[in-house]
Amino acid sequence: MSVQRWKHYIPAALLLASAWLFAAVPALAVLIVSGALVFFGLLYASIVYKVHRAQDSAPPPGVVDAEFYRGEPNFKNVTVHFARRVDWFKPTV
Repeated sequence: MSVQRWKHYIPAALLLASAWLFAAVPALAVLIVSGALVFFGLLYASIVYKVHRAQDSAPPPGVVDAEFYRGEPNFKNVTVHFARRVDWFKPTV
C-alpha cells in the first residue's frame, strides 16, 4: 500500500489509539474531559464578560457621533475619529 492511501487511515488510527488509552486509563479520560469543560467554560465566561462590558460602554442608539462614550474608546470610534481628522483630499507631497 502506498503512502497516499495511508493518509486516509490516520484519523481512524488516532481514534482507535485514543480509545485504547482511555480504556486502559479511565482516570485520564475523566481528567481530559473535565479539563476541557473547565477551559471552555472559562473561555465562554470571558467572552460573555467582554461582550457585556462593550455593550455597557457603547453609546445609546440615538448617539452616532460619540467619539469616546463613557471614557472607553472602541475600535470603531477611534477609527472614525482619526479618519475625520485627516484631510483626505489634501496632497501629501
